[in-house]
Amino acid sequence: MKTRNIVLGFLSGAAVGSIVALLYAPQKGEHLRAEINRKAARVADDVNEYLRHAATRTSDALRNLTRKPLKAA
Repeated sequence: MKTRNIVLGFLSGAAVGSIVALLYAPQKGEHLRAEINRKAARVADDVNEYLRHAATRTSDALRNLTRKPLKAA
């Protein structure tokens, strides 16, 4: 859970930082909007990939738990 929060925090910070940097960069509005859209799509792809990976790992872990016999105390 901590790792997930760290990764999501990092990705959120990177997205906000990228947008702020783009807003302060001297560009025409059309170019700026296109760049923001590209960066936002890249961040969304990264988040989706992370979530797919996390779902796969969670599914694998649950499958492994159900396969292991319970030990008597």
